[in-house]
Amino acid sequence: MVAAGLGISVVPREVSDIYVSAGHVRIIPLLNDWAHREFAICYRRQGDLTPAAERLLGFLVDQAASDARST
Repeated sequence: MVAAGLGISVVPREVSDIYVSAGHVRIIPLLNDWAHREFAICYRRQGDLTPAAERLLGFLVDQAASDARST
């Protein structure tokens, strides 16, 4: 709708990058505290995960712990 000239939108930066690189829209980064997102990992009980999902979960948990220590 933004590219069609019908308004403005607040979207994740990853989404806006696609349209900016195509030259369809301009962006203004939001730097306010309210503009930051928090994510959560949702998964079924540990025993229900495939080995690949177990590895991904372990990686994500390790990254979250590492990020928490660095802030």
